[in-house]
Amino acid sequence: MAQFSRLLWAVLVFVAKPALADNFTYKQYSASSEGWKRGFVFAVAQHQTTINPGEGPPYPTARAFQRCLSGASDALLEQQVEKYVARNPRSLTEPMVVVVIKTLHDMCRSEIEKATAAATSAGPARY
Repeated sequence: MAQFSRLLWAVLVFVAKPALADNFTYKQYSASSEGWKRGFVFAVAQHQTTINPGEGPPYPTARAFQRCLSGASDALLEQQVEKYVARNPRSLTEPMVVVVIKTLHDMCRSEIEKATAAATSAGPARY
């Protein structure tokens, strides 16, 4: 019985939870408390400053997000998401993780463009 319980938890954590994230839209997000919304947006922002799949050294996009978001509060980030959704009504049906990432890209566009241009002109990283 204990093994069945562990298996059930594994299924919930590794299968159901990510699937639920895909279906988490602005409608559910907007019904959440302000504190929860700020925490959600802040967590996605933190993820963007540390992890960028497929990007290797010198990690230009992650570094650009670090520079751009270094002074941003969770409240400011949450306000930016609200503004992004107001400007982009199609985002109402997109997964919230995608909406937040698009918001962050909009906020940090110039920093990202500078960083990726510099990384491209520098050529591949040498070890």
